[in-house]
Amino acid sequence: MPAIDSHPAGSFCWTELATTDVDAALAFYGALFGWDPEPGDLGDAGRYVRCNLNGKPVAAILEMSEEEQAFKASPQWLHYVAVEDLDDALIRAEDLGGTRFEGPLSVPEAGRLGTVEDPDGAKLCLWQAENFHGSAWHRELNAPAWREIMTRKADEVSDFYTRLLGWQPIQRQMGESTYTTFVSQGEGVGGLEAMGEEHAGVPPQWMLYIAVANLRSTLEAAQALDAKVIRPATEMPGVGTVATLTDPRGAIFSVIQMHDLAR
Repeated sequence: MPAIDSHPAGSFCWTELATTDVDAALAFYGALFGWDPEPGDLGDAGRYVRCNLNGKPVAAILEMSEEEQAFKASPQWLHYVAVEDLDDALIRAEDLGGTRFEGPLSVPEAGRLGTVEDPDGAKLCLWQAENFHGSAWHRELNAPAWREIMTRKADEVSDFYTRLLGWQPIQRQMGESTYTTFVSQGEGVGGLEAMGEEHAGVPPQWMLYIAVANLRSTLEAAQALDAKVIRPATEMPGVGTVATLTDPRGAIFSVIQMHDLAR
């Protein structure tokens, strides 16, 4: 598919990794997915490095704040959803039982940013684009393909996002559990997994899925780079095969070999 130059409101548009070691993360994700740091975007303290795939933006890696590191916060992926009116979205998030974490903030020559926490405490970034619209790749190999909210307050959190972002929740049975897919403008944009006892100690969060051509070889390569597999390869009927890992600094992400992206 051709590169994307904009994202409709209600769709995921950008992804960032906040971590304790930017150089190590650049090396890991570069080796695993072929992501290249954008030339000239390397700084000193408070570093923010945009990564490219096939010459176009795919994600970013940033240094966690001194405060976050002092509190030993875990490295994590942050996800952005495009909105038409950031100020209105932030107000409505609070009215719907969420919390305004930060914003609105202006990013010069790029857009406006706000971050909210849903009723279970998971963070989501909202982005009103100006000159920067986000990732050029979606559902392409080595690029973000899916996001999934993992929560212990499934009904409350589903209601929050559907009312905030205009998503339509579609439920279906997957084995012994019910899975919710969020649909925006006729396209599935994300999902919801209700966490159970097997997720003890795991905080509510949005999970990133990156599409790969061969799941087995990706897991082998990731482990050789000091990643850990925390959910082994699992077949998702009608979708593909998934696995979940932590990178060498502890950030959780998943990889997926999708049936409709076979190469």
